[in-house]
Amino acid sequence: FRVSLINTMAAEAHIFPEQKLLISRFSGVLTNELFKGYYDDLLSLPGATIDFSELVDFRQITEVAIDDNTLAWVALQVDQAFKSAVIKPKCAVLAPHDLGFGLARMYEGGMSPNNVELGVFRDVAEALGWLKIDRPDFETALEQLDQSSPSLVLRRPSDPGPDSTR
Repeated sequence: FRVSLINTMAAEAHIFPEQKLLISRFSGVLTNELFKGYYDDLLSLPGATIDFSELVDFRQITEVAIDDNTLAWVALQVDQAFKSAVIKPKCAVLAPHDLGFGLARMYEGGMSPNNVELGVFRDVAEALGWLKIDRPDFETALEQLDQSSPSLVLRRPSDPGPDSTR
């Protein structure tokens, strides 16, 4: 199942069933609309990944324009989606740059969902290790993800225009 919105990619989701891992990648300007819209779309996908861990990749963001209300809203949506999870899933936020790292630490410090264990990392190997992804080639595979990857299940542009389709 794929959701495609026509425009410049600013967020995408890749699923790796063997590792029970969802990768959420963001690029460009991270706005309230993009962040809320992405998680709204993601949590609406059929075949919810309730038993999957998530790697949130902020390595390609260039600007953060998100307020506390958006972080709290996303945390609430995630909490509701995972309230019936048998095992508390992990969410590793990969943010090597101060911009994304500060945002992730703020989220971790007071707004993160109760039903998900959250960790913030600057290094991809540390994030993958914390998630217990033990495939040695996974770091390389992560670098090679793009819009043609078979793992892609969702793309969201930074500003969906009137020609966008769903």
